[in-house]
Amino acid sequence: MKIILDVKSIEQTVSYAGEELVRYLERMLLGEEGVFSVSLEVLPSEMEDPDSFCVELSDRGGSIIGTNPRSVLLGVYDYLRHLGCRFVSPNKALEVVPVI
Repeated sequence: MKIILDVKSIEQTVSYAGEELVRYLERMLLGEEGVFSVSLEVLPSEMEDPDSFCVELSDRGGSIIGTNPRSVLLGVYDYLRHLGCRFVSPNKALEVVPVI
């Protein structure tokens, strides 16, 4: 599986979110064929909730958009939880990362 990441922000938090997404997807998608293209983007909003995000991904890619850099990172972790990852502790040894 080739993962293409398009980070539409220079924020360090958004770059980190991209690194985390790629790292976990590479662990999960062992042996998969094809290309997975993801766009990470910050789009500020006037909404009351300062940490809103939208995840629109299919089996070939999509986008994760947040109202600020932190919300993009929250969107990445939400997507990974949806795929079956479990982060029960900051200790990496206790993570659950399924192979898809």
